[in-house]
Amino acid sequence: VAREDPDAWRKARQQWERAEGSTWEFGDIPSRVRVSDQAGIPVFAFPALVAGESGVALRLLRAEDESRVATRRGLGRLLELHLRYDLAWLEKELRALRAVGPLGATLAPVEKLQEDAHTSIRRWVTDPARVASLTRAAFHSAVEAAKADLRGIVPRLTDRLKEILGLRQTLLVTPHPYPGLARDLDTLLPADFLRRTPYERLVHLPRYLKAMQSRAERWRQNPAKDNERAAQLAPYAARVAKRAFDDPVRWLVEELRVSLFAQELGTAESISTVKLDRALAASGGTEEKPATTPTPPPRPSPTFVPGASSAPGAAKKAPLKDLGSLAALFRR
Repeated sequence: VAREDPDAWRKARQQWERAEGSTWEFGDIPSRVRVSDQAGIPVFAFPALVAGESGVALRLLRAEDESRVATRRGLGRLLELHLRYDLAWLEKELRALRAVGPLGATLAPVEKLQEDAHTSIRRWVTDPARVASLTRAAFHSAVEAAKADLRGIVPRLTDRLKEILGLRQTLLVTPHPYPGLARDLDTLLPADFLRRTPYERLVHLPRYLKAMQSRAERWRQNPAKDNERAAQLAPYAARVAKRAFDDPVRWLVEELRVSLFAQELGTAESISTVKLDRALAASGGTEEKPATTPTPPPRPSPTFVPGASSAPGAAKKAPLKDLGSLAALFRR
């Protein structure tokens, strides 16, 4: 638009664009604005909140996808600016995580737990998805909701961490671990799990750990049944192992684990292998090809020996001595 009709683009920018700021000074932002008409066809630009060094600016972009990506980053930045004092206070309050004591000592230093917890909570309260629409009212509603979520969050997190790390410690010393328990535990709770796990998922971790505990108590009673369920879970666990912790499909696999080994604990949502297959396909997960029976190599052709029969065990015939014998053979 700027190249083909620079005057129309300049006027649109003067009308809509705003300089960087740390507060919402944009009014209500439309999804697109009309810039001009070319051969009777309307040409649109797309407003975007663009994060900068000192704040967030409103700019007009040419592509809708580009505008959407920029606005998501801009909303997160603007939420962080509005919550900066709350987040600074949170950092001090997180010193209370020392109360988890020796439970976390075998996983990570308490200073690392505090740092990772702050990262996780900050990411949660500044999630652009909190802003329902690009309006002043929706943005300020999201800010107030985030501030409410931060009130009293540290004591709640401390209690949850005590439960999570206590269950982890119990699993570490279980006298009869099922095959693969240590691997499952490390996958669910790596040393930096607080930073990598979305904050809203932490509430489910005790249930996942209890499911491992139930499996450890039962597998010796019926190893064949445990192996059957493990075989059902294994392909899905392998396919999400390298996915990010904020990938919803990764957590669907954990729900399947609960459904298979500790159904009495319940699941956060209905789960089945069919649902997982669909979720993997929708998220770009490639389906595994079914195993095929390898084609056996061709059998070597028997070496031709004059006068020998091709059938095993057949009686050997005397070799032909002269052309008369050959003629007699064809007469038969």
